[in-house]
Amino acid sequence: IRVARWMVTNHAESENSCAFVGCVGDDEFGCLLERALNRGGVHSYFQYADEKQTGTCAVIIVEKERSLLANISAAIELNMSHLISDDVDNAIKAADIFYFEGFFLNTVSSPKNIDHLGRHCADNDKLFTWNLSAPYLCFIFKERMEMVLPYIDIVFGSRIDAMALGEALGWEEKTLEEVMGRIRQYPKTNGRRQRLVVITGGSEATYVSSNIGVTQYDVPPISIETIVDTNGAGDAFVGGFLSQLMLGRSTPKCVDAGHAAAAEVIQHNGCTFDPVPPKMD
Repeated sequence: IRVARWMVTNHAESENSCAFVGCVGDDEFGCLLERALNRGGVHSYFQYADEKQTGTCAVIIVEKERSLLANISAAIELNMSHLISDDVDNAIKAADIFYFEGFFLNTVSSPKNIDHLGRHCADNDKLFTWNLSAPYLCFIFKERMEMVLPYIDIVFGSRIDAMALGEALGWEEKTLEEVMGRIRQYPKTNGRRQRLVVITGGSEATYVSSNIGVTQYDVPPISIETIVDTNGAGDAFVGGFLSQLMLGRSTPKCVDAGHAAAAEVIQHNGCTFDPVPPKMD
């Protein structure tokens, strides 16, 4: 969400354009997250857990590649009372695009929170977007995943995520394109919107499944010497993609912005970037 906000910095639509809802502990890491969002122009609506610390993630980087070890902690405690509180409810009513990570399935309010927000989006023809986030989520929360799928207008994920979803749901399709087609054709609650499936592959091509079939978008190459840390590349891609959705741009423009945002982030430590975003035509 910070990336999406950064990518629309020079547009009139940027002011008050992005908000983040979650649960943190009353601790230093919670303060760091809140400050990072505020500096990035993202409004935060936090629930504060009394007995748990803010979730953290250890990142191990070996020769520019990374592995993650997450301690979700307070993030699990996001509850319905917070989601229906006046401030959050007003933010929900004001929003047109909703983005959820797969980890949203692993909260104390799930699956009620999914149904609450999914119905709001479907009833008001708002865009409901979802990141599969990690293969294990498709297996551990299979029933909840089946519940959320009908609400999703845009599915984001990696190749591994998409194939894991197909396996978890017992689909016979074996190729990436077949699985993407199956995801796209999954029944939808809001029939006014066609579903998009957007699958990334690092430096390999990005694929988008739509009502015209599967389209391949090659990733612009960058010098390997400029790559510092690939952590956050997938999330940065989604942020870039969403930024152009906010501006009403076409799918190819959204993919271009996703690639540009990811390319910027991997040339820095962590999910950080230069003050001036890449210029998108």
